[in-house]
Amino acid sequence: AQTLLMFDRLLTDRAVVPHFQPIVTLEEQTLVAYELLARSGVEGLHNPAVMFGAAERLGQQAVLSELMREEGLKVARDSKAADKTFFLNTHPDEVITDRLVESLTDLRNTYPELSVTVEIHEAAITAPESMQQFRECLKQLDMQLSYDDFGAGQGRLLELTEVPPDVLKFDMQLIRGIDSASAGRQELLRSLVRIAKDSGATTLAEGVETEAEHATCLEMGFELGQGFLYGRPQTL
Repeated sequence: AQTLLMFDRLLTDRAVVPHFQPIVTLEEQTLVAYELLARSGVEGLHNPAVMFGAAERLGQQAVLSELMREEGLKVARDSKAADKTFFLNTHPDEVITDRLVESLTDLRNTYPELSVTVEIHEAAITAPESMQQFRECLKQLDMQLSYDDFGAGQGRLLELTEVPPDVLKFDMQLIRGIDSASAGRQELLRSLVRIAKDSGATTLAEGVETEAEHATCLEMGFELGQGFLYGRPQTL
């Protein structure tokens, strides 16, 4: 009950605290983008998992997701990083709905100058026809599409080839320890990178933590990287 009361305060006071994690080019480690990751200023709701756990119990996942995006871009616009691209997360429950399109349309109208990439979790990519329509909506809004956590579940190779994203983010479980992984696992990942690039997607390695992982991902053909090696989530 206390958690739910705190969640109500979170929404009423718009008390999310936007954090931003760097995304860099692997070859030169040049900062090109940030992923928006929200934290909370409300005691007991600092952890995003707890925040969304409370939201789920109240059926407020979409509301919380929208609040994070709105407050994050407000901070981004007024920061020195306003010229970078901002990756915005979506909740699986809001994909792909008219409400999400309306929410993104409002963001574009409010922040016409910002470069935005919308992340869709791999598990939410189930219907190529719907994804194609959604991608067309994003194109009209001058936003890019990213598939998040690729490889964490079924891989969605059909959707990848039929509705290729602008950016494909490979799940950190595929990247972690890749430098010391078996030859078979390395070749599998190299093949997936090649398929993604052949489809026209920019490939991004998530969860890079060591120089060895970085070097291996670079050798495999990854173009972008994200992880503690390049920077932890922090406020702007």
